[in-house]
Amino acid sequence: MSTSPPLPENALHDQHLPSLPRYETKDHGIPIDRLPPELMLGIFRCTRKMERRPRDLVRLMLVCKRWYTLLDGTPFLWTSIDASDGEAFVSKALQRAKDAPLEIRFQARTASMKRETFFTLVGEHIGRWRSFNVLTDDPGLLELVLGDLERKGAPALEAILLQGAYGMEQYMRKLVLFGGHSAPMGLKDLTLRHVAINSENLHLQGLKSLTLDEISGITSEVIVDILRSSPHIEVLRLSCFEAPVKQDPQHADRVHHKILLPRLTHLSVDFLPIPFLVQLFPYIEVPCLRKFGLCCDLQDRLASQLLSIELRAQVFTLASMTSDIKALTATLDSGVCYTIEGEGLDVLVSMDVAPLSIDRIQECFNWLSKTIGRPLSDIPLALDLDNCDPDPSYLEWFSRHANVTKLSLLQYNGAELELIIPFLAQPTSSIPVTWLLPGLEILETTLVGYDGNPDILKMLERRYASGDDAGVRPPKPLREIRLSFGGKGSLSHLNRSFLQNVVCIAEGADVYWEGQKWVDAAAVSDLDTVS
Repeated sequence: MSTSPPLPENALHDQHLPSLPRYETKDHGIPIDRLPPELMLGIFRCTRKMERRPRDLVRLMLVCKRWYTLLDGTPFLWTSIDASDGEAFVSKALQRAKDAPLEIRFQARTASMKRETFFTLVGEHIGRWRSFNVLTDDPGLLELVLGDLERKGAPALEAILLQGAYGMEQYMRKLVLFGGHSAPMGLKDLTLRHVAINSENLHLQGLKSLTLDEISGITSEVIVDILRSSPHIEVLRLSCFEAPVKQDPQHADRVHHKILLPRLTHLSVDFLPIPFLVQLFPYIEVPCLRKFGLCCDLQDRLASQLLSIELRAQVFTLASMTSDIKALTATLDSGVCYTIEGEGLDVLVSMDVAPLSIDRIQECFNWLSKTIGRPLSDIPLALDLDNCDPDPSYLEWFSRHANVTKLSLLQYNGAELELIIPFLAQPTSSIPVTWLLPGLEILETTLVGYDGNPDILKMLERRYASGDDAGVRPPKPLREIRLSFGGKGSLSHLNRSFLQNVVCIAEGADVYWEGQKWVDAAAVSDLDTVS
């Protein structure tokens, strides 16, 4: 969610500060009374981050006359105008803010005043709006406030967030931003979620951050034009919206000229139409990219080519971004999608049907290996199996192609992850023979019931008792074992015998129960109950 622009660092010295009264320093005063007004205001500035800021500001004003004078006469402390604070506070805050830039926020769910009253009060100061956030399930409200923006103008506006209810973009009338005219020159941050936009009358330029999530009416051509008009954009997030690609010959000519975005450091695209991504990726240059997120559906062949072909234009940037990557995380979730994460990299791939194809996993890992420029077996990998039923062949594939150092088996309902445990207790039957996940150092699981889990004990015994039999290299000893209760409700009594057996078998490993380290049997007395 978009946030209001931060207060300038020189806010304590700008034109919106009062002429601060000077107070004599008394040797017998309490230490805080000896602080100069400028330093006191710096402390008060932290109240802007308080959860109950209005009440806390009022309480501070009641401490003493000096504090009252400072707070009452400092406009920047009163510039956050939120409908949840109530009519009385909003009216007083607008008065005390004087001519300072305002941060306007209306959330229908938390508003404690009528929307008409709120927008009437803040509308009188629209020329000083610096940020404007509206979260509502009423399309009519969005049309109302956008009408005010069109009629009155908001020349100081730097950030806008408009968010509707889930699915609202499907039935609402398309909104026209700024009456079809150009956005304010100072607008730098635009966030739109669950709204329908008339893209033909959308004119944006000079943006530093753009977030579009579940938007109806935006075309790929509009996105490309925004990027061309915002060469200094730093953050681009596009998620889950229809972006039809029009076959416009003139636009095709324009798009084939590379778009240089030298300041773009954060790029994420989630479940967008593949034709749109195919048009976008080859034609942008992002030399300073530091975080890349991609979510896509690889069910069809066109989508699977996205990694191997369409991202080829970004290979040098991605290689530079991940050159120092020290660890990866792969998550298989419910058997139909998986995520690969690293420092600055977040790739989620899903399919419409289960089970997730091992070929798709291999395809993505091959692309990742080429992008990073080194084998994935050189990089520690945390493998999370989250409430899914993976075939043991998945683990065998990871054993042969990756360096899995952490395995998380997290089961909450319906899945049969416990069937994986016995396969970890023996070498593979295929050639070359190897233990599953031989480099495993950390095991995390919720597969612990009222009686513990005998399969976990048997698996630990066999892995720790294995030698270099028949030329099969034994697995690494575990460094950490993290156990949690995976049944319904809560576990009122720990199975001390089970935990003690885990410690004895996995000698030297740190054992944790529900996140708390267990040292020896005596320590369990401090953990008699788990809430």
